[in-house]
Amino acid sequence: MSPFSQKKVRKKIGGIVFYSSLLSLMFVAPFHLRLLYELLDASSIKNLCYFGAGVAVGAWLPTIFIHGHLNVLLHEVKHSVVSGLVGNRALGMRIKKDHGHFRYSYTSETAPYNAFISLAPYWFPLISTPCILLAIALLGDEDIIIRVILGFGAGADLTLNIRDIAEHQTDFSDIRGGYQIGLIYVVAMNTVLLSILLAWIMQHSFGFKYLLDGWWALGQAVFNLFS
Repeated sequence: MSPFSQKKVRKKIGGIVFYSSLLSLMFVAPFHLRLLYELLDASSIKNLCYFGAGVAVGAWLPTIFIHGHLNVLLHEVKHSVVSGLVGNRALGMRIKKDHGHFRYSYTSETAPYNAFISLAPYWFPLISTPCILLAIALLGDEDIIIRVILGFGAGADLTLNIRDIAEHQTDFSDIRGGYQIGLIYVVAMNTVLLSILLAWIMQHSFGFKYLLDGWWALGQAVFNLFS
């Protein structure tokens, strides 16, 4: 018998792995926001303005050009990408104008990640990923252009990630805890991903270093507390 088991009937997903991730994100998100606040200065505000210009354009364009089949395709591709990343086997994708479906099979080892796959269309940075790769290729050139490009990706993902959020979506109703828990996870995950990007936007590589230093200081404080 194949080690893969196709999901044929809907059952609630999201166990210890998912809820552990959720609790971690709920701590990381405000911690990162506090560190970002400490990075604010005149230079970082200027950088955020360039980034914000890109966000505005990126958030607007999908409302004009991405609808119907294309919107559904991008939604299902996010399911597919995250499913593939955790090691599942794709079985097919169905795309219609107003709805779609991605089918996959999973093993007992990958089953704990089904909740992440279900919510992938609402947090996975599908547009930001190629924008980040382009920005890396342009490093050393005009910083303003890089920040606008990254803002464009973040803005496009923001629109695509949030406009399909609804209580009736099975992506949410399949989660243990339902729509509310799924929504909290989506907000927390998007906040964490955006905070990491903003650290670089605001202060270049120093922003990343500042986040790492913050975690190092927190780790030392916890260690000293119990030592």
